[in-house]
Amino acid sequence: LNPRTFEQAEEQLGAWRARIDGLPAFRRLAARHSEDPRSRGREGSLGRVTLGQPEVPEELRVAAFARLREGRLDEPGRRLIGPLRTPGGVLLAWIGERHAAPGWEAMRG
Repeated sequence: LNPRTFEQAEEQLGAWRARIDGLPAFRRLAARHSEDPRSRGREGSLGRVTLGQPEVPEELRVAAFARLREGRLDEPGRRLIGPLRTPGGVLLAWIGERHAAPGWEAMRG
């Protein structure tokens, strides 16, 4: 129901990407422009994302974990992914901090 094409959305997100110089800027843009009500209300946050999380587009999960494996996230622009096309639209994503896997005590519980 969105009148924009994927190409138009990619162009718009590309322009916004050029303006994002850190997490605060990403959050401001997400809060103002995200068309996903859940992430817009949380300033773009999807919370913790795992490889097997079906509510997060597979394209984003694959791209985010590939970037984490590459490392060097402190280099400029490395935490920002996109514009990334998914079956449902186009997105920009900011990779937050990686959380260590829980230890045996937590897993056992």
